[in-house]
Amino acid sequence: MTDFACMRQAVLILETGQTYRGIGFGASGASYGELVFNTSMTGYVESLTDPSYAGQILIFSYPLIGNYGVSSTWFESERVHPVGVVVHEFCTHPYHRQSETDLNSFLTRFGKLGIAGVDTRALVKLIRQTGTLPAVLLVGEEDESLNTAITFEAALAKVNNRDEVGFWDWPSKVARKTVEYFVWRQKQLVQISETELGSLANLKRVGILDYGVKANIIREVAKRGALAVVLPPTITFTELLAYNLSGLVISNGPGDPRDYKTAHHLLQQVLDYVFTTNPNFPVFGICLGHQLLAQVIGANIYKMTFGNRGVNQPVLNMLTKNSFLTSQNHSYAVDLSTLPTGWQPWFINLNDQSAEGLRYTSRPIFSVQFHPEACGGPQDTNWLFDEFFKFV
Repeated sequence: MTDFACMRQAVLILETGQTYRGIGFGASGASYGELVFNTSMTGYVESLTDPSYAGQILIFSYPLIGNYGVSSTWFESERVHPVGVVVHEFCTHPYHRQSETDLNSFLTRFGKLGIAGVDTRALVKLIRQTGTLPAVLLVGEEDESLNTAITFEAALAKVNNRDEVGFWDWPSKVARKTVEYFVWRQKQLVQISETELGSLANLKRVGILDYGVKANIIREVAKRGALAVVLPPTITFTELLAYNLSGLVISNGPGDPRDYKTAHHLLQQVLDYVFTTNPNFPVFGICLGHQLLAQVIGANIYKMTFGNRGVNQPVLNMLTKNSFLTSQNHSYAVDLSTLPTGWQPWFINLNDQSAEGLRYTSRPIFSVQFHPEACGGPQDTNWLFDEFFKFV
């Protein structure tokens, strides 16, 4: 690790009492979050800007992070969402033809804390044994508590972002507040205004329910010639119908899917609409969207010990017996044994046999736990968007 003047002291304190000291980077202060890990070798910018990581302290298990810098073209949203970042070593002088800044400057810009010089392998092994843990990350220069033993409770008292301690109402923190429209022009995603909609009347409209949607989901919809209509989580079913949609994608997002009561109510109305009024209306859930859909149909959700986060998760298509590598980021899973009649398992995880997808046998309603839009990551399952568009 190259030394530079803005390095500070840092300490990571787990609820169980373990303390990890290291070098601070990014912003100074204190943050509280659920400690989770990602095993990817690349894609750290995409992970840091993924809204699904909101409220979490993210450990990168790969030992060197930041070596190719940061570019806004790799963002999955407009800001950093983990409240803290833990790495073994970070690169202070990155190189990449698209790089615009380094990791330290990037985290500082968004007021997020980082700690380096930590034995991330030991941390990952601990979480694999005990499960995800609440933790506090402190970064500073002159705070005496960084030089002495400090309890988890004392560290928590220093946290300013107290509104995030309870992990509630995530959609209001990470999702859009108004409807936005996107198209694909000259090989890039372009946001358009409502005044331009008249000239795009020939395009089919695909709604995307935003619970913390990744930018690449919007790109994959728009790339297929549709007008992507990104809808805020507060939208009502009556308002949704008024947009004359040809299909609906339910996005990824942070937190416990069992807490999304407003989403459950809306999606129940959407499914009732498909089953009673428009049987050819396609619905596609991704990650959190998969879990929300499962809950609405009556399946059970459980929290995994440490979740699946990385870009090398193997899944098996139960219908074709083909296997794929996937990108994943989730703490919760669907209990496939609780699926009601008419629903079938679609994909399973070949490592832990957890649910990776489900579909209805006689309606175009399906969902996957992994990210078919993955970037960075494997694009083995990008064809799922084509499968969705067969019904649009």
